[in-house]
Amino acid sequence: MLPVLLRLSFTSLWMQLLLYAVAVGVVSSIAFNGWQGAEGSVDAKTGKAAPASLQDKLLRALGFAAIGGALAYFGLMYALPADAFPGGKGEGIPLHTYGVLLASGFICAVSVAGRLAQDEWRRVTFVEGRGFVDTEGPKKREQVMDMAFWVLVGGLVGSRVLFVMVNWQDYAQDWTKAFSLGGGLVFYGGLIGAGLAAYLFARKYDLDFLRLADVCIPTVSLGQCLGRLGCFSAGCCWGDMAGSHSHTGVTFPGSGVAQDLFGRLGHASSLAYGSQAGDDRFVVEATGQVLHHAAPGAVRISDWVAQHGTTLPVYPTQLFESVGQLGLFVALLYARRFRRFHGHIFALWLMAYAVLRTTVELFRGDVERGTLHGLLESLGAQGLAASVPLEAWYNVSTSQFISLCMFTFGALLLGRHRPAGRHTYEQYFLGMERQAPIRAHEDLKKRMIRLKGAFVRSTSVKFRVQTIHNKFLTYERLWVRTIQEIEAGTYHRDLAKARRRSEAQKKPAASGQPRKDVVELPEEISDMEIEEIEELTGRRPINEPKVPGRPVNEPVVPVAAVATGGTPFRGTPSVAPVAAPVAPLGGTPFRGTPAVPGVPAVAGATKLPSLTPAMPSTVGGTPAAGRPAVPPGMAAKSGAPAAPARPVVTAPVAAPRPATAGPGGGMSDDKLRAVYDAYVTAKRRCQEDTSKLSYESVAATLRKQVPELLKQHNAKAVEFKVVIKDGKASLKAVPK
Repeated sequence: MLPVLLRLSFTSLWMQLLLYAVAVGVVSSIAFNGWQGAEGSVDAKTGKAAPASLQDKLLRALGFAAIGGALAYFGLMYALPADAFPGGKGEGIPLHTYGVLLASGFICAVSVAGRLAQDEWRRVTFVEGRGFVDTEGPKKREQVMDMAFWVLVGGLVGSRVLFVMVNWQDYAQDWTKAFSLGGGLVFYGGLIGAGLAAYLFARKYDLDFLRLADVCIPTVSLGQCLGRLGCFSAGCCWGDMAGSHSHTGVTFPGSGVAQDLFGRLGHASSLAYGSQAGDDRFVVEATGQVLHHAAPGAVRISDWVAQHGTTLPVYPTQLFESVGQLGLFVALLYARRFRRFHGHIFALWLMAYAVLRTTVELFRGDVERGTLHGLLESLGAQGLAASVPLEAWYNVSTSQFISLCMFTFGALLLGRHRPAGRHTYEQYFLGMERQAPIRAHEDLKKRMIRLKGAFVRSTSVKFRVQTIHNKFLTYERLWVRTIQEIEAGTYHRDLAKARRRSEAQKKPAASGQPRKDVVELPEEISDMEIEEIEELTGRRPINEPKVPGRPVNEPVVPVAAVATGGTPFRGTPSVAPVAAPVAPLGGTPFRGTPAVPGVPAVAGATKLPSLTPAMPSTVGGTPAAGRPAVPPGMAAKSGAPAAPARPVVTAPVAAPRPATAGPGGGMSDDKLRAVYDAYVTAKRRCQEDTSKLSYESVAATLRKQVPELLKQHNAKAVEFKVVIKDGKASLKAVPK
């Protein structure tokens, strides 16, 4: 039995009445939640649920009340005596330190996971009457909170199942004991069960499981940090014998020594004491060496424990793992800013925790955790079990075997999602890889073809696809030309020279200009970029109706040109820019591009985007109207005229920091008027009613929201964009 922190007894009448009142309140709260959560039938056309009828609410409330009443019945029967409740056991409500810390760890993990999910899926948009609000983050936070119940049930079931499997010899005679509530939980079983429950939840609600795992998996270490403190208080998962002279050894009390919160002696001992009280092995007290036979200077473990009332000094492995889990939690939160694909943090956690747990298992001394020796004994192979002593290094535990599987799975996940761009090409071009990555190149090419052929409704996603495709065209050009040189026998690599030039690339010239003998590869293409866009793309429905008059020109995001210059080193082709140059900001536009009146320069802002965005390059495809085609491999000259701009749709405006901003966050009347004009123009193009949309209301809202956004996001500026989606125009703020 676990040591008790505090026991609530219900022997007096007023305590019994108080418990009855609490039970009634809990059941009523459950029924009320069922009443509020009732929904009507779902409309097949709109996909929205109709308001629930009175009958639906009553049926749902009664169902929830029945479940709550059943739970309250078993709780009252366990806590109240027989004279206060029929069939009562009168054991009261014991509060165990282990349970309190375990519940605290779970609550902290769920709370932090909800906050991380809100930041992960944050989407700030302008809502009339409310200003700039996050429309997507709170929804994901609520979904993570709902998933917590699934994870709790899956974790409890999985931990109990693995405990029964490891200690099957104790349940083989009477398998009904497996359903008892007398404890017996294993972390790895809970992790497997909770992971399976989270995967089913993600499939049910159409969530990316690996992205969800990246958000939630660091909080598992936070919860386990507090949970291992509960293990230390209960005396479970203890370490091996440390010896009487060890400075790290700790002892766990027995039933005559353990005290509760008020200093009263309890009737329960720690789990470590109960295990060592029945241990017939011998130990050398000074060194902690465990023997299976009597020897000079060795005493029987059970005799020593019965004489002193405490356990022998053992290693505090619970504290070791608790500190390691806290460090792992902090490290993974910091590593989130460097992740390259969905599942990156999940893979790192699998590998790191496997190493941590395997290391801690080397200092464990509890044989109940399940080892190879115990498995052979349970199978009846006594001869083989004798050849695998409990103290042998090769007597691996169940947790070490699962850790090996976890590490392998994490390594495979990490290797499968290597960066899809620079790693694939640069390592070969610089001489780091001898074999050409043919397979990786073909896989990336197939993904890009699939991405370009997908139907995309949102214009912002279209230009994200175009940006990635432009990067890919550069890599493709490098790849084809290099392969041609290899086949012609003109491609030569000098590893030493490649390394020197790679180091020189990191050290630009003193004048700030790039070295002419260094090749600068463009920005990285990561798997996470492609996966995020693949989530938003899908095939166009065959029976989709064509709405006449729907606007097709959505806001255009400027695509910055990739400037690479200089002569490459021998054997490596040069890199050509793949995007058209962007009109200079705040100055004279290029020939053929109309100037933007009415938007003055903003003091303190580094860049003021133009209201007329630049058109993206169409390298490798059909050129835009009025623009000559640019062949692959040919860089666009800086003096070439740009294509005429498309109609004004966006109105990005930058706002300075609150420290230097005046009233209203530095939003002058000219800037407010520019945002308002672009917003109204977009709404009129979408055939929306703008009669109630006045300049004063929009200006007042912006002046109020800009300082709050700058302070909330700690941003230097805020960029406003008019976004047209599904035939409706909305104003979006992007903190920079």
